Amino acid sequence: MLCLKKVKPSPEQLKILSRSNSGPEVLRGAAGSGKTTTAIIRLRSHIGRFIGKRQRENNYNPIKVAVFTFNRTLKGYVEQLVSHNTPEDVPIEVTVTTHGKWAKEILGSPQIASDKVRERIIAENSRKLSKALPLEFLNSEVEYILNRFGSLGLDEYLTCHRDGRGGAPRVDRSAREEIVELIIRPYLDSILESGSLDWSQISERVQEMDNSLEFDIVIVDEAQDFSAVQIKSIMRHVAHDYVVTFVLDTAQRIYARGFTWKEVGISVGPGNSFQLSRNYRNTKEIAEMAKGLIEGLPAEEDFSLPTSDVAQGSGMVPRLLNGKFSSQVQFAIDYIQREVDLSSESVAFVHRKGGRWFDYLKSKLSQAGLDWEIMTRRECWPEGDCNIGLLTMHSSKGLEFDHVFLLGISSDLFNDWDSDDDHRLIENRKLLAMSIGRAVKTVHLGAKRDDSSEIVGLLKEGTFELIDL
Repeated sequence: MLCLKKVKPSPEQLKILSRSNSGPEVLRGAAGSGKTTTAIIRLRSHIGRFIGKRQRENNYNPIKVAVFTFNRTLKGYVEQLVSHNTPEDVPIEVTVTTHGKWAKEILGSPQIASDKVRERIIAENSRKLSKALPLEFLNSEVEYILNRFGSLGLDEYLTCHRDGRGGAPRVDRSAREEIVELIIRPYLDSILESGSLDWSQISERVQEMDNSLEFDIVIVDEAQDFSAVQIKSIMRHVAHDYVVTFVLDTAQRIYARGFTWKEVGISVGPGNSFQLSRNYRNTKEIAEMAKGLIEGLPAEEDFSLPTSDVAQGSGMVPRLLNGKFSSQVQFAIDYIQREVDLSSESVAFVHRKGGRWFDYLKSKLSQAGLDWEIMTRRECWPEGDCNIGLLTMHSSKGLEFDHVFLLGISSDLFNDWDSDDDHRLIENRKLLAMSIGRAVKTVHLGAKRDDSSEIVGLLKEGTFELIDL
């Protein structure tokens, strides 16, 4: 599978690369602005500074570098980038990992409470609430609370601004108190009795450890989808003199999480905050479609709209295929065989769900003689000449492909919502916009007119060409 390996820094990136300060720093930018590659290219300059310092101090300990990615698919991609942007002739230890895997390993692989256990306990206790709230909302709200405040900071939730959670359903002070007392505390008591831990408690345990890892250089990629307790646990294990780069864009936050810099103990100002404005990935047409989906959403801290006015150039207008799923798949196969050079271009079929949802597509690609790779949850970036990847929307975070197909956008895959400020609508708009933004050259969406999700109706008029199949 093709992977971006070496990048010639742009003038905008060079200004950032020339800065090499100690401490935390924030690198912002919309989809396609080169945030991740900029952070990884900077590794060389940071490593150079630490080499010089060690030589002056006659310190021959290896430089410890950690790159945290949000999911395993992105981990494999970033490992490829890191391997091509770190020197081979210096003593250096590089760890590229997800936070979950790292935390479990250093804690000795404790037992993790399953999602099903949490969902069961929430369902059982939801009936005790004075105001009925949807189970889907309660599950994501519990995840939000525990990952932002942890099991020891639940009282802070009672008065906080619920960043990124929308205004519907409304959760006032009394409802928050009931969620904490009637749902979260019984859940924590239950898993304690079973000898397991919630993922948020895993991060809390890492915070409580002695700082024995002492990372010199850390990159946290897609940091907007890390939780407050995860950020705190990473900061617990940096050296006295360190550099931590947070790469993020809250416009692409797709999980029920959120934090403020103040909450995690980090001060952000002009001296340690950088903004990338140019879009190096998308065409103007692709960026405009993604931008139309998230314009008007609440602008959280570190929020960046896709930048169509400074995109890399013009190209084909994204297409919306209207027809049966089988017709959408056949159109995609015909297009690949006719228009795509698979020896030098990559293709992604991105879907809301994985597993069996790809069965029909896999059989049709194979019948057409097109090789494919399942990329969701892979530990390593695929080797070889196959340049068609099948992955979920969530697994596509941070990746890029020349051609992206988002087929089968049906009503049962995107949750309904009750109002424009419903958290489900906000999350769905961000998720689809993020997925569209993975494309470099072309985007094809597919929906059946009488079974498409309402989200298709939110596509901005003039940003796509409708094709009836």
